[in-house]
Amino acid sequence: MMKKLPKSGSWLNVVKVIFAFILIAFALKYLSAADQYLGYGLISRTLFISIWIGIGILLTLYLIGLFKTKHDHGAEEGVGYFRILLAIFSLSFTIYISTGLAKNDLNGLSSLLPPKEITVAELPQNSPLEGTTISGLCGVAKYADAKHVPPYGLQAYYTISEAIECAKQQNKPVLLSFKSLTCSACKLMEANVWSKAEILAILKNEVVLANLYVDNETELPENEWITSTIDGKVKKTLGRVLRDYQLSRFGVASQPYYVLIDHSEKTLVKPVGECSEADFKKFLTDGIKKFKGE
Repeated sequence: MMKKLPKSGSWLNVVKVIFAFILIAFALKYLSAADQYLGYGLISRTLFISIWIGIGILLTLYLIGLFKTKHDHGAEEGVGYFRILLAIFSLSFTIYISTGLAKNDLNGLSSLLPPKEITVAELPQNSPLEGTTISGLCGVAKYADAKHVPPYGLQAYYTISEAIECAKQQNKPVLLSFKSLTCSACKLMEANVWSKAEILAILKNEVVLANLYVDNETELPENEWITSTIDGKVKKTLGRVLRDYQLSRFGVASQPYYVLIDHSEKTLVKPVGECSEADFKKFLTDGIKKFKGE
């Protein structure tokens, strides 16, 4: 068995090659984040997964010795048990991620992958959403664009004032969802918690959603600029205004951050950040009950 272990020069090169493949894979993640932020839409979820599959296949082939780099030494050494184990792991991961091209949502990798656009038609059958009517918006949402579309067919406003006005008409509380385009934890919450049928039914039918992107670079008209009470600077973009509101009002700068408020902007229950499905459901139901006076 000792003879199967690669010599010091070759094993170090193997480690370098493995890390090179991993770095390429993660570089794609950051390119994807930049693509989402800029709104180009060049790196789709399907393309991202396909490239990762290609990287996984190449790494597997390298580990089992089907090709070498020019820095590999000792062709006579063979592959070795450790490389075989790594090859099995690489192949298993490649097979797993390839299921994302079919129906697997790959929720465990949601923080790394581009978001999947899921429509109501794709939700599980016999869910609480069946037979319900989605109230929708009270009017066209200001500052809506293709970069900031809510998931799962949800409809949302992008300013707090608009959300409150609509909530008054529909007699519902407002859910402030502070997030950013590059927020990995936000993607995990939406993939693993918001996607659950019971929670999604609440989001669609019992609250008015305010999708508040703190990195939204939309320039505001001068009459909507604010002077921060924190740093004294004038905030001229939608994202900077929302970030300042979150920090000055709640003393929190992290995302995701969820707040249920009434029509006078009073907080109904303690806000939450990233949390479990059970905790988020309790947060929503407790806040709605308090809003209704139950």
